[in-house]
Amino acid sequence: MRDRWPNATSSRFVDAAGLHWHVQIAGTGPSIVLLHGSGAATHSWRDVLPTLAQRFTVCAMDLPGHGFTTRPDAAGLSLAGMSASICELLRVLDVTPHAIAGHSAGGAIALWLATEWPETTIVGINAALAPPNALMSLLTPGVDLLSRAGLTGFLTAKLAESDFVFDSFLKSTGSVISQEQLALYRTFATSTEHAGAVMSMFGGWDLSALARRLPAVKNAVTLIVGLRDEWVPASDTARMAATLPNVRLVEIPNAGHLAHEEMPARVCEIIEEAAK
Repeated sequence: MRDRWPNATSSRFVDAAGLHWHVQIAGTGPSIVLLHGSGAATHSWRDVLPTLAQRFTVCAMDLPGHGFTTRPDAAGLSLAGMSASICELLRVLDVTPHAIAGHSAGGAIALWLATEWPETTIVGINAALAPPNALMSLLTPGVDLLSRAGLTGFLTAKLAESDFVFDSFLKSTGSVISQEQLALYRTFATSTEHAGAVMSMFGGWDLSALARRLPAVKNAVTLIVGLRDEWVPASDTARMAATLPNVRLVEIPNAGHLAHEEMPARVCEIIEEAAK
């Protein structure tokens, strides 16, 4: 798969925080760090990375347990654990982010990291910030139990082998993306190791703790909202945005959850404007 990986010429492998990371670095200028969402990898920045690299040094990485980055223990897949590992990776790379842009779960990580660099601009793309509803709160312990038993990766990967399940899952994003990108998502979804990391991450993802941190975030924050996103409703984003002291909402009416893949030019324009 590496020979057909988007922006492969920008790839390198780095050891940090006890993990072997896949990182892509391109361009020159102020640094922008890109954080993909759960279940994805650097391929999701296929068109965003080269565009931003015309004006910035862009640093994207596969999150722990995702793509080609090795998997940590369960604590390392939590929101706090991932954030700490990313901090160490950026230290090893000698990257001080001028801006951090995160998609979905990557947006939550970006805001968790905000207090590390108070002058850094934060951009969330359909950022998953809202704590789970009551039903999800009841299901989470079960997911965590199955994950520790090593079953969630196997079960999730088997489900993803079904055309109906996979197609329905992607349709629920509200986005239409290329066949090449769909093929990469499916490769990950049907991988027991990758799917297991994603489900373990989900089991330990503490958005309530993030919600308590948001009022202390003084950074300039831009939250991009795809109005066709069925995964992160615009109302949830608006509710969480109200707790941030310095925030701006930018709506993209015809975009779904994968707005940065559907409309990369528009998303890059918003990121560049925020980074100014």
